[in-house]
Amino acid sequence: MDKENFLPNNWKIIKLSHVVKINSGIALPSIFRYKEKYAGGEIPFYKVAQMNNHDSLMTDADLYFNADIAKRENIKIFPKGSVLLPKRGGAILTNKKRMMTIDASYDSNIMGLKANNQLLSDEFLFAFLQNIDLSNFIESSTIPQINNKHIEMMLIPLPPLNEQKRLVTLLDTLFAKIDRSLELLNENIAAADALLPSALNTVFWELGDKYGLIQLDKVTKYSQGIQVALSNQMENYNEGLFKFLRIINYTQNSNEFRYIKEFSEKAYVQENDIVMVRYGATAGFVGKGLTGVIANNMFRVIPNHSYLNDFIYYTLKNPKNQEILYSNIGAAAMPAINFGTMSLLQIPNIDKNIQTQTVAYLDSIREKVEILKHVQNDKIKNLKTLKASLLDRAFKGEL
Repeated sequence: MDKENFLPNNWKIIKLSHVVKINSGIALPSIFRYKEKYAGGEIPFYKVAQMNNHDSLMTDADLYFNADIAKRENIKIFPKGSVLLPKRGGAILTNKKRMMTIDASYDSNIMGLKANNQLLSDEFLFAFLQNIDLSNFIESSTIPQINNKHIEMMLIPLPPLNEQKRLVTLLDTLFAKIDRSLELLNENIAAADALLPSALNTVFWELGDKYGLIQLDKVTKYSQGIQVALSNQMENYNEGLFKFLRIINYTQNSNEFRYIKEFSEKAYVQENDIVMVRYGATAGFVGKGLTGVIANNMFRVIPNHSYLNDFIYYTLKNPKNQEILYSNIGAAAMPAINFGTMSLLQIPNIDKNIQTQTVAYLDSIREKVEILKHVQNDKIKNLKTLKASLLDRAFKGEL
């Protein structure tokens, strides 16, 4: 059955190529290649990375030029109202769409869609594209890309202009309410995330004040992970039974694991063992919860018989100790935790009974935080689903 039979009588379905002009971006003009400044310029030049800095409308840029420069350098300027899409590289997977608020230029990794405003409003086109997943149109090549043909063949339901205006206004109103709710939910998550650090700060200050402090390295030792060169030891991967744990598995909760069959026992960690990142951008990160063999850019923190693993874990998560760690990482090309830094960290001098009570209390707070965040994230998911549903109904003529 023809899709048009499902639409109101005064609607039709049409290829985007009939109502949209696609303008490909241009190479970075030579005036910007040496970071020259044109403070008096009023025309923006957008790079694809700047799409990350805006929610829906492109309102500012890092690079500007003026009309005289545009004429002299033959810089192509595209009309305001153009809807920008990433057309090349990993940016496509972010699925971002942005609208230009003024005439501007943009780089060759972007394509701009400009509606024929006699038939299609820019705002209606922008709303329509919100429900389009750009990853479905990626060419299978080394570098992901979208070509004009993918866009031109899209079908868009087209109501009269006055109906387009009504629907855009309605969607804007509904989405403003949804976005405000999403903002509040994210604020709730941020507030929940602050509960455990606040409790840690209070608990460890009170314990230290009452029982005194000792150096952490007096009650712990450290065991570094192993080095495996991917280039010449790939045969060691995916043949063994033991997970080879990398930083990403801890910092991003990644469940993509490589496997190894030979390792030093000192590098083997279990679920309750504490692991710290020693090198790189995430140096100082403290994690646990995985079983396997850690890489050499991490090390295991091993408490002596008088301290519980979980209590040491919370000690390392204490904001005061975190501040000491990060302030001593250094500004070298490769940020790193020196084992000597660990001697700067302190731990309350308490027996295991008090440790057990403290861990139980902090565990209860952490569990409540996770429940709170789970509830908020479920609501966020539902609101995003509602958004998609409203868009779907709008372009079926059901709103």
